[in-house]
Amino acid sequence: MSALLFISSASCRKNRTIENLNGRFEVFGHGGMGIQSTYPLNSTESLQKCLQTDATGTELDVQLSKDSVLIAYHNEDLSENTTGSGRVNDLSWEELSHIRYKTTPYLEYQLTALEPFMASINASGKYITFDCKLYTQHNLESYLTIYSNTLVKLIQKFGLQNRCYIESQNETFLMLIKAKLPEAKLCIYRSVFAESLEVAKRLQLFGITMSSDLISKAQIQEAHQHGFFVAIWNVQSRKENREAMEKNPDSIQTDKLDYLLKQVKN
Repeated sequence: MSALLFISSASCRKNRTIENLNGRFEVFGHGGMGIQSTYPLNSTESLQKCLQTDATGTELDVQLSKDSVLIAYHNEDLSENTTGSGRVNDLSWEELSHIRYKTTPYLEYQLTALEPFMASINASGKYITFDCKLYTQHNLESYLTIYSNTLVKLIQKFGLQNRCYIESQNETFLMLIKAKLPEAKLCIYRSVFAESLEVAKRLQLFGITMSSDLISKAQIQEAHQHGFFVAIWNVQSRKENREAMEKNPDSIQTDKLDYLLKQVKN
């Protein structure tokens, strides 16, 4: 049954009803502070700053290096926004550690290895959404097994079992995680709502994650009727933040974190 909570919005000066599973919005920074931040997406600095706010936590993209180190990085090819080239999975952490982002003028930021990052921060009470990017040219079955084992070990080491969401487009990967970590909050990540809902039902997942422009308020309500958590992303402007709130998802991954936090508080 949906919970109801009334809050006021400073922008529209009227009561808004939140009709989702918990009667509140979980607010996550996209890759830390978002794509419009001074800091590169998924960089240590961006993730740290997000976790220091009142946000529920941060979303981050996860890839696996050649020597099984979990790396926070979004793109398939390193050449798109770093000094490196090729896939993360083709390089060792030693090689990756020398790569720098090239998108921010005058400042050099390196890639983030997740285990030392988690060990260095105070994330008590914060949630992490792991968007698992499965880019590889190698044996897929072996890759998925090693990736899922490595991610589960990280989650267990830092006590994140009840404070993380795991997103993936790959059903086999999600089932590997589920077998090792039955309590994991697993979310299918697809571009068509009907397909996402079917997979979530069939695999008995925790929820669905979708781009905000590909899911409607009515579809989110339908997912809720089946008991599925809904996270939405691709929320980049103030207008898109307000529109996202009107749809009543359970979680919003935003690129305008400070603005959304103010809206939720008001």
